[in-house]
Amino acid sequence: MRAILEALGGYLLLAITAVTVENAVFSRALGVSRLISLTDDTTDTSVFAVLLAASMTLSGGLYWLALQLISGTPLENGVYRALVAVVSMSVSFFVIFILAVKLMPYQLVAKAAAAMPGAAFNSMVLGTLFLTAQNQMDLIGTLVFCLFSSVGFTLAVLLVTEGQRWLQNREMPAAFKGLPATILYLSGLSMAVYALVGHVFSL
Repeated sequence: MRAILEALGGYLLLAITAVTVENAVFSRALGVSRLISLTDDTTDTSVFAVLLAASMTLSGGLYWLALQLISGTPLENGVYRALVAVVSMSVSFFVIFILAVKLMPYQLVAKAAAAMPGAAFNSMVLGTLFLTAQNQMDLIGTLVFCLFSSVGFTLAVLLVTEGQRWLQNREMPAAFKGLPATILYLSGLSMAVYALVGHVFSL
């Protein structure tokens, strides 16, 4: 019983870490370009968040399984790991896309179709997969970290969207309006996260 509780506690800590101090955007600048485009376009954030969570979790599981299959073979080196990650993301894309079309309400299918490529293929998904392999997580740890990394990314999107509302004022110099102000805002948030953990990240 104690071992089970310790394992659950470890996974809970991993989940909290993925959302906060190891937030893909604020601690490693993964997916920043996608985040900025999300706050600028009309993509439905809630639809994107659901697709991202499903896609990242499935990609993480597939990537972990594929790494177990190629372990101890010449395919284990870094070049092939990148190829395995891309294949995992591609398989995840098709599976999640088909499920979204079949299971989502009709009025959300068009939004899902528009958001799915960005949710399945971005630097945050790829970087998160590499982090799980680098830290040699087990299957459950990989799934937990991928799922809660997507939650952390969604949180970052909401924070930046809210920040942009406050940044749109007439008193701001014209040179800083738009992208420069957003980048400065992201930098401030990243430094705040960095201050929480000091100079060494938990992973």
